[in-house]
Amino acid sequence: MKIGILGTGHVAGLLAAAWQKAGHDITLGSRDPGSKQLDFAVDTLAGTARGADVVVNAIIGSAAVETISSIDLDGFDGKTVIDVTNALTPGFELVYPSSSVAAQVQQALPDAHVVKTMNTGPSTERDLVTCCVLPGIPADPGG
Repeated sequence: MKIGILGTGHVAGLLAAAWQKAGHDITLGSRDPGSKQLDFAVDTLAGTARGADVVVNAIIGSAAVETISSIDLDGFDGKTVIDVTNALTPGFELVYPSSSVAAQVQQALPDAHVVKTMNTGPSTERDLVTCCVLPGIPADPGG
């Protein structure tokens, strides 16, 4: 499966490593892909969305909706978008106290299928692989 992960930070890297180990084709999306030296392919945010079967939002939650809304939205049409973010202020208050990033992303991407998951705790590759629900991902990261 081609998985496009929007973002290049810690969460994006953990997810990318786990899913690549499981045999998936991974591309990370960045506003400035030429500036990144990572162990994964890096493309623009729009290119990552266009080339993926499934798109994962791993952009910092407080900036995700604005960032996603600023790129070519056609690349998301009909795709599942997995939102793994939390939108918090620097004072750890919710950016969307009566909503969620996923709900806001769904409004921005009306032709996509947004799912909220994996945003409450796993911080290691083993935890992420164990909790992931994408087809073909083994329960044991070693196998």
